[in-house]
Amino acid sequence: MIKGNNVARQEVLIEVARELKKELPLFDLKIFEEDLHHDRGLDAFKQDMQQVRYHEINRFPTLIIRRPQQSSMIITGHRPYVVLTEALNKIYPGITKCRVAETIEEYASYWPHVLPREIDEILCKG
Repeated sequence: MIKGNNVARQEVLIEVARELKKELPLFDLKIFEEDLHHDRGLDAFKQDMQQVRYHEINRFPTLIIRRPQQSSMIITGHRPYVVLTEALNKIYPGITKCRVAETIEEYASYWPHVLPREIDEILCKG
């Protein structure tokens, strides 16, 4: 969304995959291209679309948080971090963070493509 690329086009997906390969050398570009050209992800995509219809999702992004034997929670649209953590705590009471960055610099070094909006959330400006 940041660059405005149309990810419905295969050549755009392949270019994004090439960029990813530069950052993650273990990413197998050849397998990605083979899977893309042979529709190996098509069944998963169809299952996703079935979920979209079942839950009557008409806005994106939409996040479905599930726990076996419990009702699920659906969050639609861009939401602040605090809304997501509250939802997770409702479905998974007692859930804890596994890693906390001590500084903005540490966070940005772990997530190299951090956006100013994310930094605002971290600093509680959002």
